Amino acid sequence: AQHARWVTSVAFQKDNGRLVTTGGESLLYRPGDVKIWNPADGRHVQELTGSGGTVHAMVFSRDRQTLFSADRSGVLRSWDVATGRLRRRLTTPGGLRTFALAPDGRVMALADGKQVSIWHVATRDVGKLGTPQTLNATQLQSAWSDLAGTDPEKAEAAFHLLASAQHHA
Repeated sequence: AQHARWVTSVAFQKDNGRLVTTGGESLLYRPGDVKIWNPADGRHVQELTGSGGTVHAMVFSRDRQTLFSADRSGVLRSWDVATGRLRRRLTTPGGLRTFALAPDGRVMALADGKQVSIWHVATRDVGKLGTPQTLNATQLQSAWSDLAGTDPEKAEAAFHLLASAQHHA
């Protein structure tokens, strides 16, 4: 499996064992790529095209049907894994450094290096998290338990709480 230049992230698809890699021509603002490979024979299976910069992060949805990718140009894309079609595109005003998908798949935390925003995947609404909060050990443990639990409302509330928390040791 090879990219034109840089490989920045890798992940296996659980359902079929294929390998997904991201990267780009440079670590700056040249076009990036998302490629899908068959690791058994090294064959290139599919390429998700249209990224404006090096793709530096990706995550699969819980059902593994959608792949989210973020590139250096500050654009988050959601891809239909089966067809390779672009489903949605979100341009972030301050760039995009990293992101995380909530366990229930309904919201995503987007970080530009200074600010964390919440993107509601279904409605495409983006909102700021607000003032950072300091959490004690009991609050942190409770929030992490709720995030890992089965109640979607508790998981979303915990996700927002943890994403807005100040640094903790």
